[in-house]
Amino acid sequence: MVEEALKNRYTTDFEIAKNVGPNVSTKTVKRRIAQKNLKKWVAQERVHLDEDLAQERLEWALAHRYWTREMWRRKAMWGDEVSVERGGGKRRKWVFRYPNEKWNKDCVEPTARRGERGISQMRNGFCYGQTHGLFLPLFPDPSSARGGVTGKSIIDVYDHYDFLGIWEDIREKVGEEEVFFIIDNAKTHLPFRRWLRRQGITLMEIPAYSPDLN
Repeated sequence: MVEEALKNRYTTDFEIAKNVGPNVSTKTVKRRIAQKNLKKWVAQERVHLDEDLAQERLEWALAHRYWTREMWRRKAMWGDEVSVERGGGKRRKWVFRYPNEKWNKDCVEPTARRGERGISQMRNGFCYGQTHGLFLPLFPDPSSARGGVTGKSIIDVYDHYDFLGIWEDIREKVGEEEVFFIIDNAKTHLPFRRWLRRQGITLMEIPAYSPDLN
């Protein structure tokens, strides 16, 4: 039974019972497999990686495997965006009730009305160690045909809040040691990455679908 389960991990108890023998029940399959600490789990999802991309990620991880937590804090500044939405991030609530109490007032969790939904603000943040960090509002780029947040929007807000001055403060604090700015390879970031390089800021090159380092 275990061999059948491992031969095709997406198989079912019924298929295993059918393949093992004519008089085997699905209950027997479940019981015997459980005795071997083998059971069904929800398959975890992740981005499909081809062999070349997987190799790039492995090489990157090996190249940085000896960086300590203190080295990451001292040598790396992180940047990224997030959309903050009113009412977002609420956890599902569970209640004790009888079957016929489904719509009782004290068993229902109210949700926002239609006109109250969808209020959100895109923000960009960067942080360095435990001493520097900003959470900056981003606004749509009026020159963009789609009217959304673009690389120009990110550059404008970093420029407005004197990011280069903050960067220089950090460089003086660190001294001769090199500091890296880390931001992912999203298309929106490409103009921003070019702008950072023009300012003399060293980017840490990371592979596509980069490992979660933050």
